[in-house]
Amino acid sequence: MKKISELEKNPKVASNIICQLVSKGAVFGNTVDANTLTSEFKEHKTNLKKAYRDYISNSHKFIEIAKSATNSELKDARVDNSVFYLEYSKDSKIDIIKITDGARDLGLTDGDVKCGRNIVKIGNSEVEIKIEDGIRNYTDLTEGSDVVLTFYTSLGELEVRLYPDEKNKNWIKVEVSEEGLLLLDKIESYNEAIEDCNEGIENYEEIGQNCLLGGLSVIEAIDRGVFARSGGLMRPELISESNKQKGSWVKREELRRVSDSREKIANLP
Repeated sequence: MKKISELEKNPKVASNIICQLVSKGAVFGNTVDANTLTSEFKEHKTNLKKAYRDYISNSHKFIEIAKSATNSELKDARVDNSVFYLEYSKDSKIDIIKITDGARDLGLTDGDVKCGRNIVKIGNSEVEIKIEDGIRNYTDLTEGSDVVLTFYTSLGELEVRLYPDEKNKNWIKVEVSEEGLLLLDKIESYNEAIEDCNEGIENYEEIGQNCLLGGLSVIEAIDRGVFARSGGLMRPELISESNKQKGSWVKREELRRVSDSREKIANLP
């Protein structure tokens, strides 16, 4: 709207800006005098209708992508040019990369907006994911949330559990199971063997390619055992959902140079 005010009576350019915004989900109230603009640029009304149809079409496509990215039920979905909100049934497993790539391929997150704040809800667990320049950054969870990120490698699946720290509300806990520690040891040995054979970095096993936890690499977050939450989902009420089974999970104590290309997110059973 600031750009429009600086155009000095250029209705065609103003119409183009408005139509681009509408095609990404913008809704205008009294901030735009549509009748005045239409009288100055005859094609504005037609272009505006087309932009709205494009938004509806892309939204439907995105919802189908969101449905196909889970083994369970998509209960609610909303999207605009910088944010999507997806709500899934309890115990769902969700392919996050399929969703974020789908939003990008549909052009729902392009333009001047480079960072989107997105919410994925599974049952009563909510996860905030900020996407900037193609990097998925898991930044916050609501109180009572308890989820697991699954990373796929050629040597097996690594499960990383995330939940808010009960003692320090500014932290999200990061844990892996005993089996996960064994898998990380295998991956480290594999990578060391690659180095010894000079086979090149393309053969490395990486955990969390284009993925961050609180701005940290996945391995660094596992090593620290926590990351600072953004505060975007901090609420006064507490929500209880899953059995945490804390005895079967331990913190990562050694920094591992490992990572991957796909991840899924699921409620901890």
